[in-house]
Amino acid sequence: MSDSDLDSDKALEEALERLETENGRNSEDDTPSSTWPWSKTAIAQAFREIGNHMDSPFTCGGTIDITDHKDSNKSGHDVAAKKTSLPVTVYWRADSVSKAHWLTLPVQSTSVLRQLVDDCEPATFGRGQEDVLDPKYRMAGKMDTNNFSTLFHPGDFGIIENIEKVLLPSVSTEEQSDLGFRKLHAELYKLNVYSGPSGLFRKHVDTPRSENQVGSLVVCLPSKFRGGKFTVQHAGKIVEFDWSPLSDSAIQWAAFYSDCEHEINTVTEGERITLTYNLYVTEPVVPLSCLNSIIQPKSWPLYGLLETLIAEPGFMTSGGVMGVPCTHAYPHTSHSASSMLPRGLKGGDLMVYSVLKALGIRVKVLPVLEKPRRYDDREHKGEELVGTDLWELSIDSCSEVQESSDFYEVLDSAWPAYRAKGIKWIPGHRHSKLALTHIAYGNEATIGTVYSYAAIFAVIPPFTDRKLAAKSGTCCTC
Repeated sequence: MSDSDLDSDKALEEALERLETENGRNSEDDTPSSTWPWSKTAIAQAFREIGNHMDSPFTCGGTIDITDHKDSNKSGHDVAAKKTSLPVTVYWRADSVSKAHWLTLPVQSTSVLRQLVDDCEPATFGRGQEDVLDPKYRMAGKMDTNNFSTLFHPGDFGIIENIEKVLLPSVSTEEQSDLGFRKLHAELYKLNVYSGPSGLFRKHVDTPRSENQVGSLVVCLPSKFRGGKFTVQHAGKIVEFDWSPLSDSAIQWAAFYSDCEHEINTVTEGERITLTYNLYVTEPVVPLSCLNSIIQPKSWPLYGLLETLIAEPGFMTSGGVMGVPCTHAYPHTSHSASSMLPRGLKGGDLMVYSVLKALGIRVKVLPVLEKPRRYDDREHKGEELVGTDLWELSIDSCSEVQESSDFYEVLDSAWPAYRAKGIKWIPGHRHSKLALTHIAYGNEATIGTVYSYAAIFAVIPPFTDRKLAAKSGTCCTC
């Protein structure tokens, strides 16, 4: 952990402790609105605008034309030069003792294509902790990687690099931060075939295969089909990929975050053949100077919006803590959460974290407990239970909770938290995960469950400090 990260931890700890002892009072709550350069209404509107500017791409895609000319890419080994691909060959066998087969796409032999379709197993889907076979929900064939291979790799055509630039950009800051340089690793997972006239996969969200997985890549191989439109959705926004018009003349691909809902419409004719890759976030193994997917936070509109807000005397005049719920889902209650966050932040979450860092604001990702209403008594009303760290799921069957005081005693031992009031929240969607369990007593004993969501917390200095920093040209924390 860098000195900057340690400073952020200390600053946030002190700020949250102040909110505990001061009972959430901030100077702007006691200041007549007429003395503010901005009214409360204007600040609320700015907060809404910040929430709107957190929107960022959650999916991306592209096309690679197929060529028969073997010398089309002889200009060099640079992946950026590979604008086209030779036909793609798939090798497979149904099991360890069966005959091996191979098929070149676009297809020349329909009989060999039929052999591939026949050798695929029915594809299941995950529901909870089990794999379910339901043709009404998913009608497709699948083949595991131990039964097939191909010389095609997305890294040879700059696909992974393009995904990094859009979905997992590295961020240039004044000092190298925990988000400074990240790379993606693509691991081949499955071959799937959706056959006309009934191949489909209804709306679903993939189950991540690892806590390091941030998304998926689907590569559609050149094989003629109709229908099968691919739809990706996140936070009410929809992107559609219609691959059928170029299905027999190009390799087409789409990548998306692991918490995106997606759907494959019915394939009405032909065979829709895809390779699926799991995308994992990793540390780069190349020199930092070789990385070219670097983004400057100042280039985002959000930077100017937050910079203007922080410069306003009426905004958190005496300082305090600003909270931003993470717009994407993360395994923030897993045992490796502390190593994954903030390194694995995606989309708008990455944007907010990076912009705040670039503005010199102390920032950290922490969980917030969703306190059951029955424990929100007069003494604790209005408190935000912010975890002192990214705590792993706590299953404590020995803890008995009969009333509010018992609940807070359980928290002190199983899920230490700041009991803060007065956090200024940017509105946004929250993704909850089970955080802890306990025995709750009412009319009878039951297992009580409590959930938490991840949020980005920023320590906003008092306006006097912000003003001095602006005059001296230093960051807010100097």
